[in-house]
Amino acid sequence: MILDRRRFLASVGATSLVGCAGREPPAPARRTGPPHVELPPVLSQSSAGGSRTFVVEDHGVPLVSMAIVTGGGHVLEAAEHKGLASLSAALLLEGMDGGDRVQQLERYGEFGTTPDISVSAQHTFVYCTVHRDDAPAALRLLTDTLHRATVAEGDFERIRHKRRDTLALLRGAPDRIASLGIVLGTLGTTPPISELSLGTDASLTSLTMDQVRAWYAQQFRLEGTTFILAGDLRMDEGQAWVDAAAQRWPSAAGPRGGVAVSSTPNSNIPHNVLIPWPDIPQGIVAYGGLHAPWGDPREPAQTVARALVGSFMHHELRTVLRTSYGVQDSELYTTRGSVRLQWAKLENADVATAVQRLRERLERLQSELMLNEVGVDATRFSMMVGMMDDFHGPEAAMVQLLELADADLPPQTFALRLKALRELDADIVTDALRGLYDPQTLGLSVVADPDALDAVRETLPVNSSITRQPQDMLGAPA
Repeated sequence: MILDRRRFLASVGATSLVGCAGREPPAPARRTGPPHVELPPVLSQSSAGGSRTFVVEDHGVPLVSMAIVTGGGHVLEAAEHKGLASLSAALLLEGMDGGDRVQQLERYGEFGTTPDISVSAQHTFVYCTVHRDDAPAALRLLTDTLHRATVAEGDFERIRHKRRDTLALLRGAPDRIASLGIVLGTLGTTPPISELSLGTDASLTSLTMDQVRAWYAQQFRLEGTTFILAGDLRMDEGQAWVDAAAQRWPSAAGPRGGVAVSSTPNSNIPHNVLIPWPDIPQGIVAYGGLHAPWGDPREPAQTVARALVGSFMHHELRTVLRTSYGVQDSELYTTRGSVRLQWAKLENADVATAVQRLRERLERLQSELMLNEVGVDATRFSMMVGMMDDFHGPEAAMVQLLELADADLPPQTFALRLKALRELDADIVTDALRGLYDPQTLGLSVVADPDALDAVRETLPVNSSITRQPQDMLGAPA
């Protein structure tokens, strides 16, 4: 029987819930040592046109996930044009060569897929997943999406309006405001939202279609672009598909435009940021700061340390104080690195006690060896197995390759990270923990009722905190 690829794509991911009657499941094997973790090789090749190709082979299903990673990250935006990269990327999905969004989606629909777009500090990504038979044509369509985009007046205004609506919604999201408090306390940028990709209300209002068109011409060019392919293909096949797609991408004159712009932090801003929110039903306590980027030799130890401190605080707040459901992790990608934080919702009456216990616990961690090999081993083993799971399937592997391309790292980065995890011990992780969670430098952000903040302020050293209103995190509306 010949499997129709359209039906196959529609059914991928469905898991049968029917068991095998009359058969006992096999007994789980007993693990006697560290898990055996094996990662697939990452193949790479450079092209004469100035691009490169990353491939991970996975022949389990006849699918290929593909992405194009090109210029256009928000770190290249001028200070007065914050949000340009994100808005421009969204407009890529609004049509090609005078066609509208419906016509564009119909073209992708011929391959049983829809495209998606995202933006990082450095790059713009466009990606999709298709049957391997459609992969060459779909890759050509992705290149067309980047260099044949149209910018219609109505689409431009609609997308800009949606971006401003997103900022307006953040004004009612205390957890996001608490996250921006960490950015303010760590980086000192005002308003902290300007460190992210959304832009501010004022900068979005000032953007024009001509600026978007100029952005396309400057950033979306073949030179320096990375093509990513993961799934049922060989390296030579993938490179042939890339070469065919690249022929449709016209050469651009001059160098890629844009100069990396980074706002200057205000080192005089205290790390403790208190944000009053009258009548909030539950307060939010968040703590965190800059984290070593993925691929940095310090990152594995810091990630293990963060997981362990999260479990400490989860136990403290949920089990000991019985004031929270637990600690959650978040990550913000700023123009100056990854800001990672942990936060919890608490009753307003318990916020000050939680902050005091948090500081006491972190101060003890600075002087007492709180970690042992058993806890470190369990966490790093889990991370190692997670790395292997992260390559399970074409789309998951593509996401990993996007991380690689975004940070401009070599293919052996995954193997080096795995090796670093294998070699971690309690002393290395303890050192990382003490560096990350030093109370003198760690960012603390508290969103709570004003009375609760008064109690929090009494637990902190004198002159160690600032008070900011929620709107200060986002900038005044235009």
